[in-house]
Amino acid sequence: MKYLNTFLLVLCSLISYSQDIEDNGSVPTLTEIVKVEGVSKEELYNRAKVWFVRNFKSAKNVIQLDDKVAGKIIGKGNIPYDAPAFNPGTNFSGYFELMLTVELKDGRFRYSIEDLQHVANKSGCSGGALINEKASGNRFLGTAPSKKGWKKIQKTGNSDAQALIYTLVEAMKKPSQSDDW
Repeated sequence: MKYLNTFLLVLCSLISYSQDIEDNGSVPTLTEIVKVEGVSKEELYNRAKVWFVRNFKSAKNVIQLDDKVAGKIIGKGNIPYDAPAFNPGTNFSGYFELMLTVELKDGRFRYSIEDLQHVANKSGCSGGALINEKASGNRFLGTAPSKKGWKKIQKTGNSDAQALIYTLVEAMKKPSQSDDW
């Protein structure tokens, strides 16, 4: 039942989030301040570090800035993307690259996703930026997907980023496990 509730919550947030995509396919910057009452900056920092380790293959390679004193972690990572075939002979599969900043203070944290981009495994099939004014999809050097195909890539990337953020928020709200073993 717990997993069903979590699934439904993620599904609802993704549906409502996808409605924010504008006509040109861009989305608002993914940023939010989340309150976590009664949790110290140090504890939030520890939770964020554990989240990075559990959600990326190599947190050591992903984390670009790790400042415990300032309460700031910046990571560059990616989310795998398996694209349907839009045009015969093309393959837009690859990943969505992103930069995630987590800033921490006592009782709250702020996350921000910047530089969300589509990068294809096949040369010439990368679409580029998915957020705000950069979201034109003009980086296709080879055969580009249709306008509808590009919007689908954008929606998938933005939904995947939102799902990643959901896991971060849940992990930050969940108390750390006791080490009394």
